Amino acid sequence: MNWNTYYEVIEPVYYLDRVGHSPSNSYYGSSQLFDTIFVGRNAEQGDQFHLLAGGNFLVRQDGTISDVGFWLPKPHFEKTYGGGNSAQELFRTLKGAGYVMEVEGPKRSLPYAAARKDMKFPASHPRMTREDTSATFKILAETSDYVAQMAREFGLIAKIYDFDLERRALLQISKVEPEGKRLVIEIKATENGRLYVNPSETYIDIPSFMEMARNLADVDEARIYEGSFWCHHVEALDDEDFLNQMQACLEGAANGYKATTPAGP
Repeated sequence: MNWNTYYEVIEPVYYLDRVGHSPSNSYYGSSQLFDTIFVGRNAEQGDQFHLLAGGNFLVRQDGTISDVGFWLPKPHFEKTYGGGNSAQELFRTLKGAGYVMEVEGPKRSLPYAAARKDMKFPASHPRMTREDTSATFKILAETSDYVAQMAREFGLIAKIYDFDLERRALLQISKVEPEGKRLVIEIKATENGRLYVNPSETYIDIPSFMEMARNLADVDEARIYEGSFWCHHVEALDDEDFLNQMQACLEGAANGYKATTPAGP
């Protein structure tokens, strides 16, 4: 079976360029382990990803090649459950979402091995730096701006994070308590445009919130859970009922109570 597949970029695809290594704080016996250093970038239209049995590579239109990954690895010795992430599955999803199209492989052999960089970085160097943000991050930042601003007006913390261990952009709204920062709600966006909403029972009346969710026009009825739900599109963040419920919940969290009814019109 041929495990090699090739995809040409139609819309920007976020990837992690492996640029070198740095010493970690972890040891296996007396041997010090190393961390891979990544730079987050976007592939441009016309670039190609070559997913090979020996690794994943980006071949740019100018002919330069990079050894790449798509997820930040877990720290050393942290357990991984299940089969792990699959680049092949990721690109089938990206193909379905219109980000890439599958193409034939190159007509000649390419110097993939030479693309592997072995630059040495100091131990203080961050594992990942970003030259750009993902398209998913930009979409979530735009569509969640009203919710984030609402949270800040109530004195809560609203912060958006880009791809990391997961290829999902994340909006986290939290509250600073005497014992530290505690989560109020988290909202995730995926590359295929779907939205996941997970409220915290510490501050939000879950039955009331989920009743609202079941009535959303864009909710995925097959993926409504006991205390969280999925929507088909990130534009669900613009739903009036959702925004009214969010206003009540965020105000309640800021003032120390759980809102059980949506805010009035």
